[in-house]
Amino acid sequence: MIKPELIVIEGQGLTGKTVQAERLADLLRQASLEVDVTFHPGGIPSTKKLRQELLTRKSDGSLTLNQELFLMSESLRLLYEEMVRPSL
Repeated sequence: MIKPELIVIEGQGLTGKTVQAERLADLLRQASLEVDVTFHPGGIPSTKKLRQELLTRKSDGSLTLNQELFLMSESLRLLYEEMVRPSL
């Protein structure tokens, strides 16, 4: 059995992270490896609402830095608990 690995692609918005993640996932799948691809915030069903809240309130200017930090942290916590940790 192959040991599970976690690969994280970091970077600024609109720099091609999603494209590169999908290319890498395709290569790994061609090597017969099981791959899950997600993103943060909002990459799993339970965090989609948090992502929408972030985007809406950020665009209308009603989001404080503390609120943004809380929403991002909660989204990351849920992603870890519901997807990353069970996968590893």
